[in-house]
Amino acid sequence: LYFTNTNHPEPTKSIAINPFSIMLKYLRKDEMRSFLLSLFFLGIGGFIVVSSLSLFMNTVFWTTGSVYGYILAVSWVISAFNMWYLVPKFRTKWFTHRQLIIWTHIVLIAWYWFLGTIHNYTLFVLLFYATWLLGGIYMPVYNAHIMSHAKPWEVGELSGMLGGAQSLFMFVGPLLW
Repeated sequence: LYFTNTNHPEPTKSIAINPFSIMLKYLRKDEMRSFLLSLFFLGIGGFIVVSSLSLFMNTVFWTTGSVYGYILAVSWVISAFNMWYLVPKFRTKWFTHRQLIIWTHIVLIAWYWFLGTIHNYTLFVLLFYATWLLGGIYMPVYNAHIMSHAKPWEVGELSGMLGGAQSLFMFVGPLLW
């Protein structure tokens, strides 16, 4: 469907098949580079932690993989509540995107370290959920902040690249671990 508020089709412009060339294009832009790099490293680190917690819990608390699956299921409910209510009604109204990004990095790194040192199961699960509550905001906040630096005709391409980057995190994070 063709809407009047979209960009007009440009038959001379080809669709890029290589996602890495698009990533490099935006990494070359000074106003986006630091945010894209920190998004990539935080995303890969987050997926390393999520993929390794099952093994950690099995070693420290003698739980099974299914217990970790249930914990993750509850964390997705927390994430949905976070996206539905906390982000639009509280977090983005009281804090700037830059403040949320900085606090997300500081708190997540500290909380991930604490998760690795806790040997009380209840405290571990509570801290994991608190981490998930804060960690669930970094992707939409990064997206909004990075998109604010894009030109109107770049938004679709940049949005697709950020979605592809998240898929890449899900592959590279566990692979590195």
